[in-house]
Amino acid sequence: MKAEKTQTMGRDSFVLKVAIIALAAAAISIIWSVYFRSPELRFDENYYYPLAQGIVGGAYEDGYVIRAPLYPLFLAGLFKVGGDGFTAVLIVQSIIRGLVVAGVAYMGRKYVSGAAGLVAAGLLTIYPSMISVYMSFLTEVIYIPLFLVSFYLVDRASAAERTGDAAKAGVASGLAALARSTSFFLTVVFAAWFAIMKSRGGRLSRPGFGRAVILIVAMLAVISPWTVRNAVVHKGFIPIGDDVAFNLYLITSGMRIRQASSEWQSWGTHPERQREAYARWLAYLKDDPAFHLKRLGVVLPRVFSASWASPVRQLSTLQTEDEPREIPALKAVFSALHPLILYIIMIGGLAGLLALEKDGRRRTLVLIVVVYFILLHGMTLARSRFMLPLACVMAVYSGGLIVRVLRRLGSTMRTRRSG
Repeated sequence: MKAEKTQTMGRDSFVLKVAIIALAAAAISIIWSVYFRSPELRFDENYYYPLAQGIVGGAYEDGYVIRAPLYPLFLAGLFKVGGDGFTAVLIVQSIIRGLVVAGVAYMGRKYVSGAAGLVAAGLLTIYPSMISVYMSFLTEVIYIPLFLVSFYLVDRASAAERTGDAAKAGVASGLAALARSTSFFLTVVFAAWFAIMKSRGGRLSRPGFGRAVILIVAMLAVISPWTVRNAVVHKGFIPIGDDVAFNLYLITSGMRIRQASSEWQSWGTHPERQREAYARWLAYLKDDPAFHLKRLGVVLPRVFSASWASPVRQLSTLQTEDEPREIPALKAVFSALHPLILYIIMIGGLAGLLALEKDGRRRTLVLIVVVYFILLHGMTLARSRFMLPLACVMAVYSGGLIVRVLRRLGSTMRTRRSG
């Protein structure tokens, strides 16, 4: 009875701590969205925001490329309820960030320990890149939580060996793919892993192949309405979008994005653009087959550089009625926090994974995700924000490593005092 009461108190204490951290994350995002968000749209925001406005008006105009539809639809839904001003949308996105932080805390408790989950949540709460992306109009706003749900369900499906769990994982993966096509190809990798995974008896098994098939079929079932829509509207087979073809063409063409997009739009319909872009990409690879591998050496140091695509200036520039004003104290804080947390999460997360994760199946799953994100974005289109879904997973193991180090230091100090 006493043990049960202690366990209940511990659970209630964890829930309260998670709630406090999640509220802090949401509050930070709201404050920075209201006072530090620029009134101008930047980069990919110029695609998503007008597209969402058009959807509210009754027209879904894809633009120069077709991209995954879930974020524009989400944004349009918010516009329909609260208007297309920035404030209401950014408050909702801030609440979603709080939920993501809470979700990571619970994932940390399940995979490592409650303390590890709380530390992981704390790291993401003050991680400048996470603050920055949730005060922007970008797919990561919904892709990160959908990716985490799909990752959790894939992990459960790989452990339970039940077809129902594989179907749920496929549905979640399909939704994540409709937010960002990154998850479409990642799910194919997961399915291949399911297929070659050995059973508990140590042998390759038919259920493994079955779960792989169910995972893919469930994902395809979720994305199929959008695929059919593309076939009807654009008269061609485009499962999610043709942005992958455009990006591959862009990085091999050596052009600036405006020049490449202008040429891309001269190729006719979207299916024609997709075919032409893939043809030019493959022709380039015939002359330079190692292009993507060589790109790794150039891009990866930049992706993991704290100075590249840094959010520090955005987060430390107050938007006033007269003109934007940089706050030196905030700049100093974020300049220190950004590289520190980046490396704690990524390097500490990898070390924590290898040191703490005793489940070989889950360790393999996380390593698949690590390798996939690094290779995909290192060999193709690189953006530091593309690594945020990976950072959420790695924060769990980084938090676990921090907890272990602190406990050992505390134990050592207590031993010295008693001595």
